[in-house]
Amino acid sequence: MTVRTLETTTQCIVLVRTYPAAPDILYSTLLDPERVCQWCALPGETCRILRWDPEEGVEFRILVRQRTTGDIRSIEGDFVALEPPRRIIATFQPETPERHPDTPRLVVELTPEEIQTRLRLMHARLAGPEEVETAAEEWQTRLERIEETIPTRERLPVAPT
Repeated sequence: MTVRTLETTTQCIVLVRTYPAAPDILYSTLLDPERVCQWCALPGETCRILRWDPEEGVEFRILVRQRTTGDIRSIEGDFVALEPPRRIIATFQPETPERHPDTPRLVVELTPEEIQTRLRLMHARLAGPEEVETAAEEWQTRLERIEETIPTRERLPVAPT
């Protein structure tokens, strides 16, 4: 299964991928803290969750550490809307106490399709073309890693090609 970029603008990316799992399984994979660290950290990184309670209006914070350099970056934001098992909307905040109105927004929509689930990810309000390119590459890797975190017993049979 491949990641397909549907749209890239100067401030937004949209990626789509299908997974051999029911929407509720994929939804829980996206929000389960142990699995989040498995798919969120890119190759060569480790992940640690500082705050994670998936409820609307609740903040989250994840620390990602580059193994070779030791550099640490923070991924933080708020859960804006959670509609199990179909939709997740979150914001990503800078590491300052200020809340900026144009904070990047992530929207994940899950749609059942025969014996799989279609995931559509939109990352909007990015700072410009360079950030769009970086985000697209990172999300393609993360979307591939998500499938690895779905337990084999919870996967649906793959549709014949």
